Amino acid sequence: MSKKKGMSKKELRAPDEFQTIVLELTEKYGQYWKLALGILILIIVIPLAVTGYNYYEKNKENKAAIGYTQLTNSIKSLPPAKKLSKIDKFLNNYSGTKASFFAMLLKGKILFDIKKFNDAITVYNAVISDSPKEEFKSLAKLNIALCNEKTGKVETAVNQLKNLTNNATVGADATFYLAQLFEKEHKIIEAKNLYQEITDKYKNYPYYKICEIKASSL
Repeated sequence: MSKKKGMSKKELRAPDEFQTIVLELTEKYGQYWKLALGILILIIVIPLAVTGYNYYEKNKENKAAIGYTQLTNSIKSLPPAKKLSKIDKFLNNYSGTKASFFAMLLKGKILFDIKKFNDAITVYNAVISDSPKEEFKSLAKLNIALCNEKTGKVETAVNQLKNLTNNATVGADATFYLAQLFEKEHKIIEAKNLYQEITDKYKNYPYYKICEIKASSL
């Protein structure tokens, strides 16, 4: 082998030494040493890759949580259009994080408040399809029911709320909104029973006192 300019003798010997090692291993162990080497590499590489991925995901989640806090503080006094714009920017940066689903629910609420109910439903459906957490899905389903009630789809809203009354996350709210809906529809007995159900099952519910009064006065 001719010596290349700038290369040391050790560097020139390296390819030959490597080839010699390969030949010795093949002579001694056949082709099995390659399999063993591959397994050893996997044993080392896979845990390192998993650790690196977990670190990246955790770091991303932490940044998203901080970003969401900053987002909610920064949009308090903004008009709805600017709030939605800043939320969309946040979602572009932190899509798929836990904080992003809080942001989507917030976006749905803003759309609901400005009476863009169909747009809100689109956002809530995205939460249901994309979120890995049942809590987020349940909140989205509850809000879809409220949107349907606002757009005159009362029967649909009733059925959706009934399906959520035993839900661990939104059961109390679903029961409360269903009671209110029945009261608006002048279904007083049904409403009274639901208000009573809340007083029996949800002692710490924020609207407990209202339900107690309604259950005794209707």
